[in-house]
Amino acid sequence: MKAPRGNALIGQSGGPTCVINQSLVGIVEAAQAAKSITNVYGALHGIKGVLEGKLIDLGRESKETLEAVARTPCAALRSVRKKPTREECEQALALFKKHDIRYFFYIGGNDSAETAHVLNELAVAQGYDVRLFHVPKTIDNDLRVNDHCPGYGSAARFVAQAVMGDNLDNRSLPGIKIDVVMGRHAGWLTAASVLARIHPDDGPHLVYVPEKVFSLERFLADVDRVYKKHGRCLIAASEGIHGPDGKTLVESKEKDSHGNVQLSGSGALGDLLAEEIKAKLGAKLRVRADTFGYLQRSFPGVLSPVDAKEARAVGRTAVKLATGTKHAHGSVAIVRAKDGPYRVTFEHTELRNVAKETRPMEAGFLKGDNDVDASFLEYVRPLVGELPGMWPGEEAARLGQFIDAPARQRQALDLLYGAIEAVLVRGMLLRDAQRLPTPGAFARELAQAVTPGSRYSTTDADLILARAAELDASTPTSGGLSLGGLQRIAGEVGIAPEHVARAALEVASPTANLPVHPFLGSPTRILLERVARREFGAGDEAQLIDLVRQTIGNMGQVGKLGRDLSWQTVAYGGGHARQLFITFRPGHGETLIRMEENLKQVAGQYFGGLMGGLGGGTIGIWLGIGLGALHSPLAAVGLALGCIGGSYGLARKLLRGQHQKRSAELGALADRLVAYLEETGRRR
Repeated sequence: MKAPRGNALIGQSGGPTCVINQSLVGIVEAAQAAKSITNVYGALHGIKGVLEGKLIDLGRESKETLEAVARTPCAALRSVRKKPTREECEQALALFKKHDIRYFFYIGGNDSAETAHVLNELAVAQGYDVRLFHVPKTIDNDLRVNDHCPGYGSAARFVAQAVMGDNLDNRSLPGIKIDVVMGRHAGWLTAASVLARIHPDDGPHLVYVPEKVFSLERFLADVDRVYKKHGRCLIAASEGIHGPDGKTLVESKEKDSHGNVQLSGSGALGDLLAEEIKAKLGAKLRVRADTFGYLQRSFPGVLSPVDAKEARAVGRTAVKLATGTKHAHGSVAIVRAKDGPYRVTFEHTELRNVAKETRPMEAGFLKGDNDVDASFLEYVRPLVGELPGMWPGEEAARLGQFIDAPARQRQALDLLYGAIEAVLVRGMLLRDAQRLPTPGAFARELAQAVTPGSRYSTTDADLILARAAELDASTPTSGGLSLGGLQRIAGEVGIAPEHVARAALEVASPTANLPVHPFLGSPTRILLERVARREFGAGDEAQLIDLVRQTIGNMGQVGKLGRDLSWQTVAYGGGHARQLFITFRPGHGETLIRMEENLKQVAGQYFGGLMGGLGGGTIGIWLGIGLGALHSPLAAVGLALGCIGGSYGLARKLLRGQHQKRSAELGALADRLVAYLEETGRRR
């Protein structure tokens, strides 16, 4: 089935989202790269704009403009809620023929999929070769076949953060608070409110979704019980909660063309529940209600990075499917991998599979009539991204460090052996995609970070030591005892080899033994080398440089020569900066990390400042005291020399302290760089 050659048309429909324009731009960029698509147009206000002939040329927009549009919430092409009649579908098809539209991409929810389905059936009946593809979008997360829908992750993030703030407000001024969240037939968005729970007594304390029959009597009993227990109660309720007859508690007379009753346009449900609570539980109770309404759809700044990335991907995938040889129509479905870390694929599904009908929450995600099961948290967390209070976060996971640790704790963490800190970070992460999957996995990795091996029987130990001695003899060290030699000697008196290895790491000097300057009393250079048992690659460069920048506190300058990577400090604004140069050299399955810092500038500041300022600047005073007050030239000279000598001694002490401090800092940095490379190598 050969793809037709012609123009592409894009429309947006239904409720806007934070990431709907990511899908739009994903379609545009993929369509412009497709050989079978000649021009790319946009229909203003979806199918309504098609019927009115309101088309714009998207191919004229610059890449910068498209990227700006992609980052902007709400529908850039404007949206619509319209179910076209059969006659209107025939008019739309006539416009397709007039403008040689051979590809139509409609971004929207299940109602938009139904429109695409009707158009496709008519095109097939008339024999017009047009590829009709629905591109998924809905904050309700209720499209069938899909694991989740673009737009949901960002809206769920808004709900979680809004309820998180409401929980703190409710704790500050205790009372009963009701938050009404979007969700006509499905409670996916309301369920996301449980992400606000950081502490055991955090709200929402009660969660009500359309998948469960709502009983006002049970609701009042639930509120009374929670209020008596906590002295407050925070409630999240879907706008679509209903009684046994299936009717929502508040019915509006206003409906759209698809027959959907307006639910989010007023605070009627919240007011109703608040009035019932005061009437039945006590008129003096402090009861408040908010309806999140349209705020949760496209709130700027509350964006899920995963949501944005996947929204762009479904747009690109739609074009790939449409211009391929297997499918003339359909929709894009997001399918989550069943095992392992979070990852998804984008697959084709028939239009009839996503049109009209909605997908409720699975029963396993619900807990009783008024709560959400813990399994839902595992489902939703990868979709919303990092939330306030989720510490450690993604950056900590990437660097393998508790990056927000206070100074005192950071000093203690820097003394940890090997990759212990990175393992602790992964054990404490809230994101299931990055966290160590089980307590057993955490224990194993922690054990590997603490000790390089297991305990052996006496027989095995003798064999290992004998072989190690042979290896040591074949590749002797330049002098002194090797670690293996030390371990063998220690073994003769019953000391475990792993303890020797640990001790060696703790007492080994992090710097080279450089000569001490006879006048300054300290080396004027720091030279340090470490070897990581993995070659760094292009994907590691940003992380390595970030680690250096965070530790040194200087953006510095990055350089590349062949495969070598280098970084050096840079002075900004005419000021002074450390004279530090770091190189990463890969080869033979290892990475040599070399750090060199010149302290001559520091020495000049100490000796010039102290001896010239404190010593030389006060020498006249001491001479005056000796000659004027003591009437002794000898005392005057002695006082002056004592002042200079004291300044000299202080400068030597300060320089020596600075050398030790910076040596320790660079040694700790080098250890973290090695730990990062080796830890990520094990994970790969």
